[in-house]
Amino acid sequence: FDGAATARQEVARGLAGVPAVFREAVVLRDVHELSYDDVARTLGVPVGTVMSRLHRGRALLRRALLGTPQAGGES
Repeated sequence: FDGAATARQEVARGLAGVPAVFREAVVLRDVHELSYDDVARTLGVPVGTVMSRLHRGRALLRRALLGTPQAGGES
């Protein structure tokens, strides 16, 4: 039993349910550990947009992992 592998699989499944626009920001920042500036440059968006997408993407991932339903589209 490999707990780390299981956790990675669960996160990958959770990320699969996150819309691409948010998922790509989360993956670049939290998986590939790019700086906010580098994520912004890679995606061609302002840093503020990266921060917003990260907030929303992380919230969606958290809900997916915890099984919490999304209420009314709020973050």
